[in-house]
Amino acid sequence: MENSRNMILAIVLSALVLIGWSVLSDRFFPTPKTVTTKTGQPISSTPATAPVIDASKTLRDVAVVRAESPRVTINTPKINGSINLRGAQIDDLVMSDYKETIKKD
Repeated sequence: MENSRNMILAIVLSALVLIGWSVLSDRFFPTPKTVTTKTGQPISSTPATAPVIDASKTLRDVAVVRAESPRVTINTPKINGSINLRGAQIDDLVMSDYKETIKKD
């Protein structure tokens, strides 16, 4: 009897939390309204096209990147590379056993 009472109480409290969140979230976290033009078309707040990134500024030579910060080298039977000590970024790893084609060799 006590287990069924606890189960019903848990269901009622869960439903109360879900309904309460949906009611209160609109009050405290309102969703932005879409603005329509004279033609009735909604105006999106996100751009229609992705911004263009200049690849010559973002891509740099691997040797330059390795030389500009202190690094810890990793040499294992399956992984080779290094870890950047500034920010602990793992940005130079090569999987030795990884095959790039589906050929049997």
